[in-house]
Amino acid sequence: MKIQQILTLDCRGIEPVEFSPKGEWIASGVDSVTKFNEIDFSMGDWADYDENADVEVSIMDFESSFVKLK
Repeated sequence: MKIQQILTLDCRGIEPVEFSPKGEWIASGVDSVTKFNEIDFSMGDWADYDENADVEVSIMDFESSFVKLK
């Protein structure tokens, strides 16, 4: 599993406790320039095929955490 930072928040006076990836997301292939639009996590996981890299791509078992930065 490769963890990626996807969001930075400026939370003045509040502390987030949960993140849910609702709505549509956009991603790009790690080994290619392929753009994947309209990624939907409503079913939990996402999978597609990167024709430029000739490989299957997926985001499975999505987890999130909050890391406090100074």
